Amino acid sequence: MIDSHTHSKYSKHAIGTVEEVGLTAIERGVKVLTLTEHAPFPVDSYNRLLISELQQYGEEIRLTADKYKDWIKVLHGLEADYSPEHADYVSDLLSGLELDFVIGSVYTLFLTKNGSMSEI
Repeated sequence: MIDSHTHSKYSKHAIGTVEEVGLTAIERGVKVLTLTEHAPFPVDSYNRLLISELQQYGEEIRLTADKYKDWIKVLHGLEADYSPEHADYVSDLLSGLELDFVIGSVYTLFLTKNGSMSEI
């Protein structure tokens, strides 16, 4: 079994450390796990990983992947929001990271009637 869309405490709306998410996945028979926290994004700092947490998040994934490599493959991912006016921001952010997986997402909660982003 593969799970390629999971969140830990870093997304601010889930619970558990990266290691705890990994252990739960092992218990449930998952063989490949990708952590995909919501990437930093200019209009929301309450429901996602912060830029200041990026390094620690990556380190926790590497440690968990190494510690449990005999039971599960743990991949480093992000869920990146898209909007036309923030495309360069997201592109620049992702280009500076070594990731195994990126999920793209558009949340209508952020979109106004004219298609631009609104602050929460």
